[in-house]
Amino acid sequence: MICTSCGHRNPAGTQFCVSCRGFLDWEEGGEATEAGQAATPGPAALAPPVAAAPEPPGVPAAPAPPPPSATRPGPAAQPNPAAQAPPTAPRVPAAERAAVAPRRPGERAPQAEGEGPAHRPEQLSAEAPKAPAAAPPVRCPHCAAENQRGRALCRRCGGLLTEAAAAAPPRLPWWRRIFRRRAPERLSAGSRPQTRRRRLFRLVLPGVLVALLLGGWLARDPIRELFSEAVEQTTEQEALHPARVGASSESGEHTAAAAFDGFHNRYWAPDAPGEATGEYLEAEFEEPVEVRTILVTPGSSANQDEFLRQARPASLTVTLLSGAEEVATETLSLKDEPGAQTFSVHGADVDRVRITVDSAFGTGDGRLLALAEVEFFGRR
Repeated sequence: MICTSCGHRNPAGTQFCVSCRGFLDWEEGGEATEAGQAATPGPAALAPPVAAAPEPPGVPAAPAPPPPSATRPGPAAQPNPAAQAPPTAPRVPAAERAAVAPRRPGERAPQAEGEGPAHRPEQLSAEAPKAPAAAPPVRCPHCAAENQRGRALCRRCGGLLTEAAAAAPPRLPWWRRIFRRRAPERLSAGSRPQTRRRRLFRLVLPGVLVALLLGGWLARDPIRELFSEAVEQTTEQEALHPARVGASSESGEHTAAAAFDGFHNRYWAPDAPGEATGEYLEAEFEEPVEVRTILVTPGSSANQDEFLRQARPASLTVTLLSGAEEVATETLSLKDEPGAQTFSVHGADVDRVRITVDSAFGTGDGRLLALAEVEFFGRR
C-alpha cells in the first residue's frame, strides 16, 4: 500500500498511512491503490546510480538493459489526481534509501520515519483513545465545600478560591491556635481585617478563664450555701412539733401549751397585764431539727370580733439554740391583724426555740398580752 501523498510504503491492509496519516483505501477493490502504485515511481527508479566495477581489459561491456516502464494506465472512469499533478520529487523512505545506499561495516540500518514499536499500525488501529481524567474538585478553605476547578468564588459561601487556599493545611484546634502567630492574610475586595479582634480574643480569653477559676475558688463557701438554699427551697418542708413547752409565766388557764395545740381560739398569756416586755415562750424538740419557717398567730383569736379583746404582740425575738449555743437570732415584726403570719428563720441542729416579747399593741385597762398559736416548719 503506497501512499499517494508522501510515497510511503505501508503494510497490506493498512487504511491510514503510517508516515502522513492519510487515508489509503479510497475505493473498495483496491482500484485507487493500484492507480497510486502505477503513478508513484518505485525505489529502483529513485535510487541513485551505483558506479559499476571496472571490467578487466579485453572483455566487452554488456549492453545496458532498457529502462522499465514507470507508469501504468489506471481506470478510465476515475483518473488518479496524483498522476495528473505536475511531477515532483517524491519522498523516499529511509528504509529504501538504506537498502540501496552503501553502509559501513557494523553500522545499523536506519529505521523509516514513523516505524518502530511506538508507531505500529496494528497498535494505532487496535487501541482506543483514552478519555482524559477528570480534574479533582477544589475544596473551599472557608466552608470546606467542593467546587468545580476553575471557579473563582465558592458556590456556598462566596469565599475566594485559590490554588494556595485549596492546598492549605487543615485548621488546628482552638487550644493550639491561642498563642500561635499567623501570617498576614490577603483580603479580597470589600472585606475588612479581623486581626485585631482575633488578637484581642486570644489575650482576653486566658485572663477570663483564670479569673473565673480564681473567683470560684474564693467563693466556694457562698456558692455551697446558695446551692444548699436552692435545694432546701425546692424541697417540701414538714411540720415540726415540740416535745416539751414552757413559759416565763402563765395566767391561769392560758398556759404555754395553748400556744402549740393547733387551736386559734385558745392562747398563751403572761401573768402580769400590760406590754409583757421580756416574757417568753420556749419549745424543746426530741432530737435536733432544721428550722426554716415560723408561723405566728397573734391575739386571743383568729376572729376579728375576739381579736381586739386582749393585747397583741408587735415585735418578737426568736432565738434558735443548739444546747447552750445560739444558732441564729431573728426579730419578727408582726402586723396588728388576725390570722397567721409567716416568717423565714433558718437554723440547723436546733433543739430549742425561745420566743421573747419586745413590744405589744392594745395594752392598758388590765388587758393581757395574748399569743394564739406558734408553728414550726423545716426538716428533721
